[in-house]
Amino acid sequence: MSSNAAGITDTTVIDAPDQTRVDSLYWWLSLAAVIALISFTWTGYISNSFHSDDIHTIVENTSIRPDYPLRRLFTSTRATSSLPEYAAYRPLTTLTYALDTRFNGIADPAIFQLDSFFWFFFGVVSVYGLVRMIPGAGPFPAMLAAALCAVHPLASQVLNYTAQRHLLLRTLGVALGIAVFAAWPRHMPETLWFPLRRIPQNDWDIILRRARTGATTAWAALLRLNLPLYLIPVVLGLLADPGTAIFPLVLLVWIKLFEPERGVRSVIPSAVLCGIWWLAHTAIIWSAGASIRPSAFAWWFTQPWVAVRILGNFFYPHNLPPDSALDVFTGFSTLAVAGIGGLAMMVFLGLYTARHEGSKTISFGIWWFLIALLPEFLIPQPAVEVLARAYMPAVGLSIAIAGAAWTVVTWFWQREQVRWVGVGLVSGTAFICLALLAFHTHGRNFIWQSDDYLWSDVLEQQPSNPRALLNYGRIQMANGNTEAGFQYLEKAHAAQPGNTEIELELALSAEAAGKSDAGQHFQRALTLAPTSALVAARYSEWLLLKQQLPEAEKQAERAVALDPDGIPGRKSQIAILIAERRWKELEQFSTRTINLAPGAPDGLRGLTVARVALEEISDAEKLAKADPFPENYLRLSSVYMQNGRFEDGISACRAALKLQPELAEAWSNLSVGYHMMGKLDDSIAALREAIRIRPDLAGLRDNLEAELQAKAQQGVLSAPAPK
Repeated sequence: MSSNAAGITDTTVIDAPDQTRVDSLYWWLSLAAVIALISFTWTGYISNSFHSDDIHTIVENTSIRPDYPLRRLFTSTRATSSLPEYAAYRPLTTLTYALDTRFNGIADPAIFQLDSFFWFFFGVVSVYGLVRMIPGAGPFPAMLAAALCAVHPLASQVLNYTAQRHLLLRTLGVALGIAVFAAWPRHMPETLWFPLRRIPQNDWDIILRRARTGATTAWAALLRLNLPLYLIPVVLGLLADPGTAIFPLVLLVWIKLFEPERGVRSVIPSAVLCGIWWLAHTAIIWSAGASIRPSAFAWWFTQPWVAVRILGNFFYPHNLPPDSALDVFTGFSTLAVAGIGGLAMMVFLGLYTARHEGSKTISFGIWWFLIALLPEFLIPQPAVEVLARAYMPAVGLSIAIAGAAWTVVTWFWQREQVRWVGVGLVSGTAFICLALLAFHTHGRNFIWQSDDYLWSDVLEQQPSNPRALLNYGRIQMANGNTEAGFQYLEKAHAAQPGNTEIELELALSAEAAGKSDAGQHFQRALTLAPTSALVAARYSEWLLLKQQLPEAEKQAERAVALDPDGIPGRKSQIAILIAERRWKELEQFSTRTINLAPGAPDGLRGLTVARVALEEISDAEKLAKADPFPENYLRLSSVYMQNGRFEDGISACRAALKLQPELAEAWSNLSVGYHMMGKLDDSIAALREAIRIRPDLAGLRDNLEAELQAKAQQGVLSAPAPK
């Protein structure tokens, strides 16, 4: 009797060395084929750009810039995004982004894509190791499951959105945790072995012999301790994404199916850890995203249908939309009932296949699929359906498919007359299916080359998708096609009138498209999202351009109050302080901004402007104090006037005139100060005095004429209406 590489008992007598060589050759050929498929699938992926959530997670996120202290990533839920409503505690994921920026900044997405692919590939290898640890499973089902995870089109949905890296790390944490739980320590070698000469020839041989003896003793002691090393990838996974908290449920299924002798008590340590972690994280971030979450009941009513759609997309991944327009069901829906029925059928299949020894791998995959849905099922998310979230459930389906294929192989192997034909047929079918999936995924990767390609593809499949219309409109506006771009924005608004983001984009783009209702769009956006710091900040910037400083400052202060750690509100406040030349306040506010977000460009700019202005004022004051000449007081008055300190400028002018009463330039500066303070009579008097002294001084007569006209207009406006 002999045993093949997959663990199937063969009643045919085969020479053991020959069988080993066949097994080894089969494994290496399979590995080469899978690596070739993976390499082909992801050719060109590295050149793809940032999209959608990548913008607020990476491009606009100051927390991942090189100047930001890495230790702060572990103490804040705001480091994950520039938008407060997307707050989460994922310090390890954010750390990977921060390290990526230290290689090549954020100008080139390639380093981010490479990093994501590294974690993706590591996860695929972990799935191989996990399936390999299933009792009775050999290299064939493990290789097939890993290959499905690596080349399935659903993988392109998670890889091409760098902001979804936490989903890759969640999958890795759970898969690696289960594999380590199964392998340690019962499947570890009892001794550490490396070759030694039978008779030591030199001192080095003696050192190696002693090292092996010491290492073997230490290894044996480590095995006896039976440490829960499986918790290491679980903890790292929790730090990368709280969704890793589903681990105890997957572990429970593993124990029930494959290692019942270890008992349910083995789940308790991870259950306590993950339960506390998940509850704490939910409590911390719940209020942050409350404004963009749908109602919980509608969400839970819709998600079973989303799960059924994931099943459909896994088995028929044709024209997967990069963005889904699916919305929550607000009332009774036959689709929701169909979704509940579909989930019930999956539960039944999971229970049924668990009863038979040969189909337990299928059962494990089904239960993995169902459990992997829970993190997004339990907590309502801003978007109802994001296909990137389907990747981890798809890993379970891949394991189930591999288990089913292995069951068929086992059936053929037990029938000698059709053994090799059957195994060849299954292997060939599996490779053809993998090749077709690889070609499809490879072709779809090009969609993510640019926003133009991406949103064009979405609109081709879903012409009324509001997000696609919004983003394609933005692209057209940016390319100078303002009329066409604004039409797309209006179509997006018609498709989803209550969308704050669309309303805000209409406000920002209205004037470029020749519209005059920007203010109305801003007001509607504020009504739709009264707690949005971003809307208040953008409105403040627009009001500043319109020279409506009091209202602009009010909105900027509101934005900062709503999101004290956010940059948009602080950027608006800095712009207003610069416009009003309040240098002391600007210096203090910019310093606080830099303390919150080291390296923030607007904070650095505000601090530089404030310090330059304050230094100029200080130098002029010191010069006037050290050398109290009329010219120095005149220069000091000009500096004061330029920096908005008109009363101080007037005082400096009077100090100059006290020393030299006939200084026409001082009288001219005095008129500027009075004008800015609204004292037209004093301004006119100062200008007349300057003209008396220096009638040839350029601009004085024009300024006097303008002041006289302003005075006359003021008189007209203040005159009583005729009876």
